[in-house]
Amino acid sequence: MSDRGRLSDAQAAEVLANARPLDRPSGASPQPVRSFAAQRLSGEVVALSPSTTHRQLLLFLSESCEGCRDLFDASASPEVFGLGSHDELYVLLREQLRGGPAVTGEPQRNWLVSKEAFEAFEVTSAPFFVLLDPAFATVATEGVAWGTASVRSAVTQARSGLPEVEVVRLDGPPS
Repeated sequence: MSDRGRLSDAQAAEVLANARPLDRPSGASPQPVRSFAAQRLSGEVVALSPSTTHRQLLLFLSESCEGCRDLFDASASPEVFGLGSHDELYVLLREQLRGGPAVTGEPQRNWLVSKEAFEAFEVTSAPFFVLLDPAFATVATEGVAWGTASVRSAVTQARSGLPEVEVVRLDGPPS
């Protein structure tokens, strides 16, 4: 290693020769399902608990996130995300809306403010999604919400009973 802390070409080649990809686990996420408090944009405080009868899709979005625009726009139509007619969709925000560029339509009743939800599901930034499904003891699937099509694909896969973990958590499930 050089005095600047860099690998030599030979050392870098050896590291690359011995590298192997991380295993991508199949099945539901190890993340536990959690309840959390939230506030509707109107100010009404609500408590959200995992359902025992239907799926709940949590979209963690931010109004300053340009990549969130189509997700905000589609949030009035849960079927766009692969949800069934009895399933629920919630848009979760860290803070009240301030007129950011991602929000172009009217806010919906299912838009909630909850820092607690971001912490409970260890979401560091938007756009992110979490699917809760009563068929699984843990989060069914979760991942970066690259758009409606990517979320729909993950939800459809989980609804088929064969969820795939979209996010590999290197530190394992939270305690």
